[in-house]
Amino acid sequence: MVVLSARKSVKDNLVLTCTNSTAKEYILNHSRALLDTIGEAKVIEDSTWFKVVAHGVPQAYFSLDKPQEVAREVEEFNKGLTPIGTPVWLTGQQHWGEKAGASVLLAFPTEEQATRAIRERLWIGATSVFVEPAKDSKKKQDKLPTSTC
Repeated sequence: MVVLSARKSVKDNLVLTCTNSTAKEYILNHSRALLDTIGEAKVIEDSTWFKVVAHGVPQAYFSLDKPQEVAREVEEFNKGLTPIGTPVWLTGQQHWGEKAGASVLLAFPTEEQATRAIRERLWIGATSVFVEPAKDSKKKQDKLPTSTC
């Protein structure tokens, strides 16, 4: 068996959990056939992301339906920082506009970048915003050795 489980993520991505690294490599090497079956998609190999939460992001500059604008802003005005993935607004629509600042979850490819964002703050929407490490919400994993691809 190559795939241990297939599930949809919160963002509606298909996540395949493989039984071992050999199975993961098989899936990655044959991803073209998988993509032909699924349709429009891209395959991203599992990697560790270092997540932070930025507080006080000015809502006047951004909209809830375009969180990727925050990532572009971080990359443009914070030299050497390259957010990955799509930022997630932690301030929901029901509270949008109640305060001038919102909170957003960002991910970085290295621990160094995340630490720098925390230490130096981030410039987002012409404002220096407070950044803290994201709290880990991982559920306990099964004891089976797995690789996610």
